[in-house]
Amino acid sequence: MEVCQVYCLKPTTVQMAVTLFDAYTSISEIPLSQWQLVASATVMLAAKFNEVDDIQSHLPRVAELLYSSCNQYTSEDFYAMEHSVLQAMDWGVNILSPAHFVEFYAFLGLFRAGECLRDDVISAVDTVHRLASLVDKRALFFCEVFLRSYPATRFRPSVLGAACVAAARQYVGIQPLWSPYLTATTTLGLDDVQECLGCIHAAFEEMSTVGTAEGSGSQESGPTEMEISPSA
Repeated sequence: MEVCQVYCLKPTTVQMAVTLFDAYTSISEIPLSQWQLVASATVMLAAKFNEVDDIQSHLPRVAELLYSSCNQYTSEDFYAMEHSVLQAMDWGVNILSPAHFVEFYAFLGLFRAGECLRDDVISAVDTVHRLASLVDKRALFFCEVFLRSYPATRFRPSVLGAACVAAARQYVGIQPLWSPYLTATTTLGLDDVQECLGCIHAAFEEMSTVGTAEGSGSQESGPTEMEISPSA
């Protein structure tokens, strides 16, 4: 989804496009030569739902998406594929992605004053706000890590979003890993997100291994393996 980075599309747009792509290709037989066309069509559909209300957002044009595909397809091909995706999904493409749930959980509060940060009680208002922003960004990072290794349809978006919040809290060092407040907010307990949290850990470990093998691993790109271990 490099095209989403080029046009600075929102995380909700990127993940909705990935979810649509996974859902469509799981129910339709698409030749490999058409996958980039499917990706472009799902990016456009997701952008229409997530970008149009933000004046700072850039809704990509069909010509731009075709150019990013090296002009392998025509505009007629694009519109036909867009229509095919809509029909296959029975026009029900306004779906929620994990990023939507992360944003919703962030709005309700990813943690509360009085929880501990590496054994120190969080109380200062500026600390709460700073950590809230960090947890939100890291949760979205872990969503991206998961979607690089697993299909978006493996877990419900609400579960994946909650597991990413848990991974972010673990990375930051907030204790406990999952609080009664989060259980009440998300209606999910730690047992409900444990399997997904394990997949996030495995996906990050795989990404780190590949990055190290290619000589591009960096401590600044994300937390270490131990910091997001589900058993930590």
